[in-house]
Amino acid sequence: MLRNSVRRLASVQSTTRLLKSLQVQQQSSRFFSQSLSSLDAQVLSGTELAKKVRSEAHDSIIKMQKTYPNFKPTLSIIQVGTRPDSTAYVRMKLKASTSSGVNCEVIKFDENTPEVTILNKIKELNDDVSVHGVLVQLPLPKHMDEVKVTNSVITEKDVDGFDRYNTGELAKRGACRCHW
Repeated sequence: MLRNSVRRLASVQSTTRLLKSLQVQQQSSRFFSQSLSSLDAQVLSGTELAKKVRSEAHDSIIKMQKTYPNFKPTLSIIQVGTRPDSTAYVRMKLKASTSSGVNCEVIKFDENTPEVTILNKIKELNDDVSVHGVLVQLPLPKHMDEVKVTNSVITEKDVDGFDRYNTGELAKRGACRCHW
C-alpha cells in the first residue's frame, strides 16, 4: 500500500513537471498549430502548373530554333511489354512532349525481349546526337534488372533521373547542384 502511494505521488509530481515544462515551452517558442493560422493557404493546380511548364518549354524551343533552325529536341521512350497502365502513361508522356514542342518516339519491345537487346538500344540512343532524352517506362518485366537498365541511360539524357548520379543527388540533403 505504501508502495502504491509512493508511485501515485511520483506520477503526480512528474505530471506537474511536464505541465510546467510545456508552459515554459509555450512562452519561449511558437508551436506549429499557433503559427498555422497566420499562414496564407494557396491551392496549387497540378494541371495548370504542368500546362505552364509545357508552354514555357515550347517558348524556349521556339526561341532556340530562331538561332538554330535545325534544332529539334527529341525524346525516346522505351516501353517493354503491353501493360495497360504503362501504355496509358506512355500516351500521356507522348502528348505532353508533343505539346511542349518536343519530338517524341516510342520504341516498343515485346515483353519477352532479352535484357541485352534493351541495353543495346539504350546504348544506341545514348550515342545518337539527335536524341536529347531517353525514358525507360517502368515497371520492366521480371526477367530484367530495372537498376541495371535505368543506370545504362547516360546522365545527360536521363529524363526520369533514375541513373546513379541523379538518384544520388536526390538522396543528398541541401540544394541540388545540377550540372546541366
